[in-house]
Amino acid sequence: DGLTQIPGSFGYTITGPAAVAVGTAAEPTAVPTLSEWSMVLLASLASVLGLRRLRRRQA
Repeated sequence: DGLTQIPGSFGYTITGPAAVAVGTAAEPTAVPTLSEWSMVLLASLASVLGLRRLRRRQA
């Protein structure tokens, strides 16, 4: 079968002819992201909610 197990290991050694198949590169997948203004708005909202919680805790 062309494969020999080496004692004391879990791998195999190829003793017969071998070939490496290289496929073509896949097209990159578009990942939706937030724009800069959306990030600013989200950070501002998180800051306002955090400050509100701190004020309630101190009162």
